[in-house]
Amino acid sequence: MLHKNESITDLNLSYNPIGNAGALQLIQAVAENSTLTALDVSFNAIDYKGIHDLGASLKTNPFPPNFNLVGVKLATCWQALELPSEAKDWENYQILRLFRKLQDSATVALQDVQLDSVCISSRSGHETKIVTAHFT
Repeated sequence: MLHKNESITDLNLSYNPIGNAGALQLIQAVAENSTLTALDVSFNAIDYKGIHDLGASLKTNPFPPNFNLVGVKLATCWQALELPSEAKDWENYQILRLFRKLQDSATVALQDVQLDSVCISSRSGHETKIVTAHFT
């Protein structure tokens, strides 16, 4: 439901029994929502693993512009998220800004690559796909 919503900008889910699995599902829905700017998951029994999973998902999946995550501190997992050592003292908005830059630079880099694929069928009926990359 959250991924289809176009009117909610701030969502406060503090003091709910969300836990790690629920938090990850929320972040995955956030990736498909373009209007949400703040998600508060304070006091929801989200531990180190849950914070790491949230951070890893935000690092690799798009999230709405100006999005802020409240109630967990992503810097707790700075090493596991492969962040610079200074990030251990960062606020979430700073880490999210870095994630956004990483995603934007990966998009730019991929735009410079042309992929060609060829499918080859063997006598046994198995199909093999060969992908080659050409950098422009």
